[in-house]
Amino acid sequence: MVEVVIHLHGQGQRGLLRLPAASLATTIRRMVVNDPARSWSTEQIESSIGISGPTLRRRLADEHTNLRTIIADARVSEALRLLMTSKLPVKTIASKVGYNSAASFSKRFTERYGTEPSRFR
Repeated sequence: MVEVVIHLHGQGQRGLLRLPAASLATTIRRMVVNDPARSWSTEQIESSIGISGPTLRRRLADEHTNLRTIIADARVSEALRLLMTSKLPVKTIASKVGYNSAASFSKRFTERYGTEPSRFR
């Protein structure tokens, strides 16, 4: 298979070896995962990515998502990673991923994963 791809590349089919560009949702998710405790605003994300608010909302709608969902998903995903790799208390993890309340974090985590974070371990 590798030989076929290399041969096609040599014939000018350069796109075979290019990774597709990350979706807008993936780009935003990566930003949030890198700093989940940050109080993310639409304006900050628009500025970082270099697009207007209406364009951001339209492109995310095209991807069947929205900014609030992406931020929440990135935060609970990072919380799951912390639960699996640390002994930090749930309250500390909630704070590290941007929740002011352990209760609201637990609710969001349970909605996503079907179990409370305290029971996950």
